[in-house]
Order: sequence, then structure tokens, then C-alpha cells
Amino acid sequence: MWSVLVSLALADTIRVPSDASRLAFAVAQAQDNDTIVIERGAFEVLPDRFPRPLTLTCEVGSGLRQANDPDGAAVLAPLTVTDCDLAVQDHRGFQVGTTGSLTLQDVTVRRSGGVGAPSSGGGVACLQSTLTFRRVTFDGLQANEGGALRAEDCVVVSSDTTWVGNTSTAGGGAVSLATGARFESTGDTYEDNHAGGSGGAIQATGWGTGVTVQLRDDVFVGNGGGDHGGAVEIAAGELDVLRTRFCWNTSTPYAGGAIYAQGGTPTTVANSQFVGNGTDEWGALRINSGALDARQLTFVANTAAARGVAIAHERGAADGLTLANSLFVDHTTGDALVEVTGIGPVASVTGNGSWNDAVPAVSGLPAGGIDVLGADPLDGRLASPDCDWLRTVGAAAGAGMGATEGPNAPDLGTTPTDTGGDADTDADTDSDADTDSDADTDVDGLTARGPSVFADPGCGCRTTGAGWPVALLALALVRRRR
Repeated sequence: MWSVLVSLALADTIRVPSDASRLAFAVAQAQDNDTIVIERGAFEVLPDRFPRPLTLTCEVGSGLRQANDPDGAAVLAPLTVTDCDLAVQDHRGFQVGTTGSLTLQDVTVRRSGGVGAPSSGGGVACLQSTLTFRRVTFDGLQANEGGALRAEDCVVVSSDTTWVGNTSTAGGGAVSLATGARFESTGDTYEDNHAGGSGGAIQATGWGTGVTVQLRDDVFVGNGGGDHGGAVEIAAGELDVLRTRFCWNTSTPYAGGAIYAQGGTPTTVANSQFVGNGTDEWGALRINSGALDARQLTFVANTAAARGVAIAHERGAADGLTLANSLFVDHTTGDALVEVTGIGPVASVTGNGSWNDAVPAVSGLPAGGIDVLGADPLDGRLASPDCDWLRTVGAAAGAGMGATEGPNAPDLGTTPTDTGGDADTDADTDSDADTDSDADTDVDGLTARGPSVFADPGCGCRTTGAGWPVALLALALVRRRR
């Protein structure tokens, strides 16, 4: 205890180039817990090793460049990096070993040219350690697997981070997780990431000791997988999703336009949206072995040439299914909204509604549990011209990305959400409607690379959480039964 306090008290600040002409020299002369500051106008190459606990920060107008070691700067002790931009080419940014840990805060890691890419983790690779990301941007990084991040047996905690335009030739366009990893993502945005294999944004493979993925208040938009899982693919692990939006993700030619879970993975998804996700077959949410607990979900205009277009669940003998208080809207392809195969226990499917869907409600389940609604459950908002563009974008996304936002999609801010137990029947009174004829391309800091995820009047991904209050669905069901 006393040694730690003494070490902190003696911590010093080394400025580059005022006190040390190069970052590598500053690291060599630093003591435990020192702070190194990169001064305005300096752009420093990362050293090949960070051997002791340090904090590295950058003044405005300075930055970092990739290390000479193709595997990246080796983090051998706790390292915190703040307020820096790191430019990489064909080398990885950081490699974090068993004795190290890495915290990135208000950092951008961006690829800036170069030929070739690391075998895994274009930005960061981690083995049996801990990573923390706060307000980080991983932009345009490349690797064979895990375009931005590869984590094996690591704990990764990410918040308010943007993963955009990252690619992998194999799995995990942005993130690749291997056996023993735990990945916690809160408030992150995954946009336009692509994998040649499974998991357009995230691939998690837990064969052996498992892998855990927890998603909270995230957005997945325009990601694509060349195998399973346009946004997320997970095998032999555990997936927990809450208040997360999956919009216009695609997997071709196989299953799970948004999510693909296999290998006995128990999957929980609640208060989330699936809009315009496309796949050749087996739906926006595909569970191939493993229990599924799905509650208060909204599915809109997802596409699949065959099988269950919204949910496709293949169950083993012990794999339960709960589907409750969810809404299905505007599906025109596939064999059913929800397809269940296998020999699992009796499913619980209650309190769900379908509106303007052109396919049967269920396949492999007893009739009932998904009521066909005779009236627009949003009191006319779904049927209004304001939402016509959503159907066009959803259909185009199913055929491959590249759709553009409808020209008349208004920006209405956040759609009112019911916070009590009664139905929310008030109208949206936001006054900041976008009345110009061009599509918004930068809303809430997210630049659209295709359809804008944030410019719609409550019929898609603009709204928070599940978007449409479940109370509205309950109200619509009551009206139908009268």
C-alpha cells in the first residue's frame, strides 16, 4: 500500500520533444506511473515496448504513428492512452500481453494507407489481459480476423465507442473474440464493418471454455458477413442483448441477417429493434442450437428468400423458447415470421402482434401467440407516407447494401416513449422536423454510409430502446379483440 502511494507521489511528467526528443527515449527514461505528453506539432512513432505502468496523452495538433514492430507496441504493464490519434498502415497498433492492460480514452485508431494487414486485430490484439475503451473510434482497420480487435481470454469493456469501416478477410469485421473472452459493449456504434466470413461486426468463438458477449444500448447498421451473422455471430458462448438496434445488416449467402448464434449458445434479447436486415434464408435472428428468450422486440421489413424471416430457431431437447410482447411489421418475403424446428420443450409465445405482414405468422408452432392486427398499432403513423421510405430501404438492404435514405425522411428527434403502464397515445410534438429535400448524412455524430440510421419518424432505428412502446402493441391487441 505504502509503496504504491510513494510511487504515485514521485510520478513525473515528461514532455516530448521538450524533455525527451523522441517518445521512445521518454519511455526509456520514465519511472512507474509517469505521464508522457506529446506536444503540439509532434507526431511520434510508438515504441516497440511499454515495459512499465504509464499514462500517454497528446496535445491538440499532435499524434502517434505505428510502431516499427509489425505486431504493434507490446504493452507489458498497465498503459493508459488519452486524447491521441494513432495512424497505422500495415502494422498493428498495440499487442497486450498477460502482464499488461490497456485503457484507451478519447482516442482514434485509423488506417492511413499501406499494403497488407496483420493476421489478427488491426488495432489491438489481447491475450489473457484487460482492455478498456471509452469514446474510442476504430476507423478503417484491416486484418485477417478481427479488423480492429482480436481478444483471446481477455476482458474487454467498451463504452461510447465507434467501430466504422473495419474489414477482415475471415471472421469479425471489427471484433474477433476467442475462447475465454468476455466482451461488454455499452452505447457503441458498429457501422459499415464487413467480414469475408462470419460476423460482419463481431465474431465470438467459444469452443472449449466459452465466450460471453453483452450488448447494451448499441447500434449495428450496414454491417455485412460473407457467411453467418451480418452483425454478430457467436458460437458456444452466451449472448445478452438489451436496448440495441440492428438496421440494414446483411449476411450472404447464409443465415442471420443481424444475429447468428450456434453451438448451444443461450441468447437473451430484450427491448431491441431489427429493421431491414437481409439474408438468403433463416431470418434476422437465427438461433441454431441454444435457448432463446426474446421479449419486447420490434421487427420491421427484414428480408429472407426462405424460412423464418424475422426469427428462425432450431432447438435441441433442452432449448427453451420464450417470445413475448413483440411486434412484426411489413415483412413480404420468407416462409413465416417465426420458424421453429427441432424437439425443444413447449414454447411460450404470447402477447405478440403482426401488422401488414404478407407471410404466415408461425411455422413449427401451434397457431396463436402472434395476433394479426387489423389496425395500425401506432395510430396511423406506420401507414403514413413518412414511413414509406423505410420499406424501400429495407427491401434494398436485403438485396445488398448501397440503398440510400428516402428523400423525405424527417428528423423528428426522439419519438416519445411511454414510461408508465398506460398506452402512449400522444403525438410527436418535436419541432425540429427536417424539411429540406436532401437526406441527413450526419446526425448524432454518425455519418451515414448508406441509409441513415437516425433519420426517421419512429418507424425504424431513430427511436431509443424498443422504439415503439409495448403499451401501444397491447392497446392494438385490445382493440382487435373488441
